Amino acid sequence: MQLDVAHGIVLRRPEGEEVATRDNRSVLVKAELEQVGVTQSWYGSGQDGAGLHLHRRHADSFYVLEGALTFRTATGSLHAPEGATFVAPPGVVHGFDNDVDAPVRFLNFHTPDRGFIESMRARQRVGYDATRYDSWDPEDGAPVGASLNLPGDGDRLGSGDRVATITIARDELALVVFDLQPGFEGPKAHVHRRHVDSFYVVEGEPEFRVGDDTIAGEPGLFVAAPPGIVHSFANRGSRAARVVNVHAPSCDFAAYLHVMADASDDLDEATHARYDVYEVD
Repeated sequence: MQLDVAHGIVLRRPEGEEVATRDNRSVLVKAELEQVGVTQSWYGSGQDGAGLHLHRRHADSFYVLEGALTFRTATGSLHAPEGATFVAPPGVVHGFDNDVDAPVRFLNFHTPDRGFIESMRARQRVGYDATRYDSWDPEDGAPVGASLNLPGDGDRLGSGDRVATITIARDELALVVFDLQPGFEGPKAHVHRRHVDSFYVVEGEPEFRVGDDTIAGEPGLFVAAPPGIVHSFANRGSRAARVVNVHAPSCDFAAYLHVMADASDDLDEATHARYDVYEVD
């Protein structure tokens, strides 16, 4: 399945290309872009995930939607319940399993993609070589630095009808959990020239603009705006909403949120542009 990125990506919860799916496991591709590869996975109870490995040239990040994952690192195991965020920076040894008696559903972001999505298709082929896709066995002396943010952890910025909790702020990506109150009008329509802006609806029914289309949100909706695609989001309904937002590469999006939080007036065009944000009429 080739995802059409010319006008953005809009996929409901069950939609996407199935890869690496087998008994008691489902993996759906949500985005396959140079800047980011995104999958939504469901693992049944007691399912092994990925053994210890590392990526030399990209970061590997997760958001747990339902259930819990156990992440393995060079220094021990980390328990990640629903709503937790995990990131393994380049060079850091990591792996994961579902070792509890309950299913788990999670998002996985490889930033940049480095062929990760294609690697999932290639694993059943004769001669598969994981190193072609920037996946390597653990190395002696590899740096530590994997990090886990539990639900509610992170850099929390509130502004009335919107709370932004920054859980990952790296060059490769920024991951922000937005809690949106009813009536949130959202940012002005805008584009990014150098990065992908993607969203996953966890709760509620927020609204998205993607190109010329208005999309009614629901839990499980995935939206991605590649560079040059006009987009925005709002929560005009009567229920609160929660959205996972990933910018890849980050283009200092976490710093941009702080600048907006500290500003007494609207930001000027040059300030927006510093963070790869260009408003449109």
